[in-house]
Amino acid sequence: APGKVDARAELNKTFAIVRYGTDAVIADTSGPAITFMALGAFHALNANMFMTLPGPEDTTERKQVTKKWLIWKGRREFKNPGIAFEPTQPLEIPGKMLNLWRGFAVEPKQGDCSLLWAHARDVVCCGNAEHFEYLRKWMAACVQWLDDPLPVVLVLRGTHGAGKGATCRAIVQLFGQHGAHVFDADKITGKFNALIADKLPVFLDEAMYAGDRKAASMFKGLITEPMVPIERKNIDTIMVKNRTRYMLASNTALPAHVEAGDRRHFVLDCSGEYARNQNDTTEEAARKAAYWQALFAGSVQ
Repeated sequence: APGKVDARAELNKTFAIVRYGTDAVIADTSGPAITFMALGAFHALNANMFMTLPGPEDTTERKQVTKKWLIWKGRREFKNPGIAFEPTQPLEIPGKMLNLWRGFAVEPKQGDCSLLWAHARDVVCCGNAEHFEYLRKWMAACVQWLDDPLPVVLVLRGTHGAGKGATCRAIVQLFGQHGAHVFDADKITGKFNALIADKLPVFLDEAMYAGDRKAASMFKGLITEPMVPIERKNIDTIMVKNRTRYMLASNTALPAHVEAGDRRHFVLDCSGEYARNQNDTTEEAARKAAYWQALFAGSVQ
């Protein structure tokens, strides 16, 4: 009837059916991140939604909306290739691609990030101008080269409270849901690694240990391989283009397995100049507290 809302169109605002490997799954596109569910869960979630349709001999009948939506020509569907992670492509290509990429978490604008750069130079790089120049270029590549991985891992090593995480978190925060702060390496190198399916910067915070040879071997491939397998529970494993850029931070002497002639790691020993400890004088503690307060207020939320 004119003016009547089509319940199938209402479902279309939130859901789409997508190809995921050899499976067909339902994508929920209502939030900032796309989530997936099996067809059975989709029906169960919306089992109380019905629509009235004309029946035989001038009667009417009620049909569950999800079942009618699935066979409706107007449903949202993405079948070739289906789900994808393409940071340089449109968010959707109707009938073809649903993009996991949803954009940056911030809008670019003029501002002052001099405190963060000073921290990167004087603390992270211990004042080494050559190291600082490389770090700046590495950080710039994180936001400029979205279609390729960075084949060099940034490794920050230093005492507890030195400020290793401040630089890494600042990069992750630029990407919002497409950045990850991870405390368990198994999320990356384990069987179910769907966490990295739509991630660019991944910050491994005290999560790696050089003595874990199996994890180190798996991680080596994740750094440089052009394609990586992504496995979700109860859904096909798929191969996706590798676009990750990894950062490691640790208080240990051996945070990463680095071999002779290795070109995959850029290791920086960070200064402990502003690391607070119980032996600080009142003046020293106040100086360090003021440093962190200014840095976090000005550059890292």
